[in-house]
Amino acid sequence: MTSTPELVISIINYRTGPMTVQCIESVMTDIGDIDARVVVVDNASGDGSAELVAEWIEASDTPIPVDLVRSPENTGFSGGHNQGITFTEGQFYLLLNSDAIVSKGFFNALMTAARAAPKEVGLLAPRLAGPDGETQISCIRFPTPISEFSR
Repeated sequence: MTSTPELVISIINYRTGPMTVQCIESVMTDIGDIDARVVVVDNASGDGSAELVAEWIEASDTPIPVDLVRSPENTGFSGGHNQGITFTEGQFYLLLNSDAIVSKGFFNALMTAARAAPKEVGLLAPRLAGPDGETQISCIRFPTPISEFSR
């Protein structure tokens, strides 16, 4: 790679080949003219999903580069994304689960916020929504007996 992309999108695949392809397709639908690169890390799926993703990459004419990194072992969410992040440099990084579907306007809103204060922004957390548009809780505090009882 000759230049550093503004945004590197890391997607973890672990036995979710079809979902991973849908995730990549949603990224491609919304990415627009953002200087980006997608890195899919297969976490040693062993079920043919890495091959499915590789075939999709080979057959697709994507507006941005898509790379597949095949991890020799399942290193989990953080280990997989560490591989995606270290695969290529970028100014900003987005970590996606393979079941994420990017909504229309997502990248424009994300990059507008990131570019507004690039030295001050350490983390951006978009709102998560289910297929019905209902907001999903994306973080929790450590559970306690009282919090579990009240929930």
